[in-house]
Amino acid sequence: MPNAPVRSPGTPQPSAVCPCGFLPAVCPCGFLDALVADARGGSWAPTPLERRIAGLLAAAAAGDGLLTADRVRAALWEGSLALVQENDGRLARLLAGLLSLPVVYGGYGPYGDVPYGQAPYGDVPDRDSDAARQSRRTLDAAYGFVVATASGHAY
Repeated sequence: MPNAPVRSPGTPQPSAVCPCGFLPAVCPCGFLDALVADARGGSWAPTPLERRIAGLLAAAAAGDGLLTADRVRAALWEGSLALVQENDGRLARLLAGLLSLPVVYGGYGPYGDVPYGQAPYGDVPDRDSDAARQSRRTLDAAYGFVVATASGHAY
């Protein structure tokens, strides 16, 4: 019998990887899509704490619309353990997932000095790579979601 790699039934196929480089089970893009769908469907609504944290994050990013790592970490710090426990921690999970997106600003933060985050497999994607483009789309959509959550407007 030839030596063939053994694949367990639950192992995803390589094509199942999101363009940002994550497997669907841990992909921040998927977290955002699911949360937006649930918010639109009425099965998820932000709690007062989640609105407050979203408001702080929206205010911090109001000038440039960028959810930088420092801003997201500050929002998670402000929410503390209570944010993780409210609504099954879905907003906290989304924000934490944003921190693991590949670097999207050419290897550095929006100001050119601070690295934004780490790529999922240790590689820094090229600014024009699929992973970088998907990360930018996810961060832009997440910013819109955070602003909508803070303001109470429709998703």
